[in-house]
Amino acid sequence: MKRAKRFCYEFLQERRAITKLNDEWVIADGLPGEIGYALDFPWKASLPRVETRMYLEQYGAGRDVWIGKSLYRLPLVNNDLYHNMAKADFKCFQRSCQLEWHGINKWYAENDLEVYGVTHKSALTAFFLAAANIFEPNRADERLGWARTAVLAEAISSRLNSLEESEDGLLSTLDQLIGSLAPDSTASGSLREAWKKWLLTWTSKERCHNAIPEENTAPLIIRTEGPDLQKAEELDRQVDMEMQKLALLVLQNYNAADRLSNRTFLDVVKSFCYIAHCSPETVDRHIFMVMFDNLIR
Repeated sequence: MKRAKRFCYEFLQERRAITKLNDEWVIADGLPGEIGYALDFPWKASLPRVETRMYLEQYGAGRDVWIGKSLYRLPLVNNDLYHNMAKADFKCFQRSCQLEWHGINKWYAENDLEVYGVTHKSALTAFFLAAANIFEPNRADERLGWARTAVLAEAISSRLNSLEESEDGLLSTLDQLIGSLAPDSTASGSLREAWKKWLLTWTSKERCHNAIPEENTAPLIIRTEGPDLQKAEELDRQVDMEMQKLALLVLQNYNAADRLSNRTFLDVVKSFCYIAHCSPETVDRHIFMVMFDNLIR
């Protein structure tokens, strides 16, 4: 499989270099773009909503024509109804994103997080990463929890990097966040323990000055989605494993609760891969396309 993957990748790169990505058996305008996206964004760095947004432009709907002994169409594969339904669904997602981002932006301003070194751009990126992975309407709390946890972790990191004491306002914001994410005492205690462990990474003698412990922020976000300490620690030990093994862990787990937690862990890891893989300009373009661009063809 690895040899086949390498061969296919190199072959398609060569074809793209000479602008010959069209299939001789189908007339599809979006095929070069679809292949190009797969070549530019490996699976481990491809976010679901980014991939969907790109595919909405690449999907040919009723325009695609297949070539056999004659020209023909496959209405069960390519049709305008599917395309229109997908575009309508994505526009609903965009409206939800904009409303939720308005709430995050208000929370950001009310708690003066800019004072603690969190820029408006980084807050937007944090929400985008959450929304691009957890996009289901019924998972809004998880999406917002992810975004706020990432933003607050950056604020605390920036404050500690500046060697200044945390102010009461930042601690109060953290306390409110934990209370909103984990209303019962057991879950709240578990989540507070996760934040405590994360903060203790800053007292490590091995920590380099001005370094942000992002490798510890990922498990912290996972605890926001499902505060099971034992499970989070177990997954934390596996974070350095290959992405294929992590995906296998998700797919082979048939327990619904465990599967959701494992899936969220995979999403968070992929979001870090995405940021490492993409240029700032690419991230900005994706944020606009996924959250704000209503000009879906």
